[in-house]
Parts: sequence; structure tokens; C-alpha cells
Amino acid sequence: MVDRKMEENIAQFCGVTGASVKDAKKFLEKYKRVDVAVDAYYGDPTALSAAPTPSRTPAHVASTSKLNAVFDKYKDPDSTEITVDGTIRLCEDLGVNPEDVVLLAVAYELKSPRVGEWGRAGWVEGWKAIGWVSVPFPCTRFPSLPFLHFLPSL
Repeated sequence: MVDRKMEENIAQFCGVTGASVKDAKKFLEKYKRVDVAVDAYYGDPTALSAAPTPSRTPAHVASTSKLNAVFDKYKDPDSTEITVDGTIRLCEDLGVNPEDVVLLAVAYELKSPRVGEWGRAGWVEGWKAIGWVSVPFPCTRFPSLPFLHFLPSL
């Protein structure tokens, strides 16, 4: 069983590199520290020889219209963004604490302009880059976010 610190390191490694959980474990077990493992992942050609090059854009991604529909569900009616209130509703629907630090990885990937706020372009392009295809959510990017399995199918 993987301990909590290793899960956090795997999530961070996957968030930075887009690698699979399997590759993340391999590099982290070998190099022990996230920063060193990421450097090795990108800088050591022999380290990648056994691992396929990750793709940040999956072959099948959610449609822009479906991602926009989810965005519109949580968007503030008086704004062009999902504001803090919409983020709180999203977190309630997902059964997750809005203060969960792992949400920072999601915020980074979705190019959140401010804490708890989401712009449409970052939302759509970010989820596409992560690989949100359908339920279950591909948690290889964020393995410690089990609530992502409950996001609506796109």
C-alpha cells in the first residue's frame, strides 16, 4: 500500500509531467525526491527508454460544448467566471472540502486566475489537457482526488 506522502508525491509528479501513476512510482522510487525525479524524467534519455513519452493531450477528450455546459452550471450569473460561490457549489456536489490543498493542482491545470475562481478558457483547455473524457475521471493525473470519479460524464 502506498503511504500518504508517496500519494502526494505521485500527484505532484503526474501534475508536472503528465506521466502515468506507474511511471511516477518508478521514478520516485528510484530518485526519492519529486524535483530530482522530474529532472530525471525530462533530462535522462535512458530513464525514459522503458517508459513511453506521455501525451498531455489524450486521443479522446471531452467536447468543448460539454465542458462549457458544466462551466455554465457553476458560473456566476452576474459574471463571466465561476466565482467562489460556484466553486463552493461544485465542491459540495463533489463532496469535497473546498480547502483541500490538492485542489491547488487542479487550479494550476485549469489556469485559475484567483483562488476559487475559474475562467472559461482555462476551464475548457485545462480539463482537455488533463484528459477529462468521461466517468470515471482519469485519476492518473490526480490520484489523491477520489471525488473526481463523480464528475459528470462528458
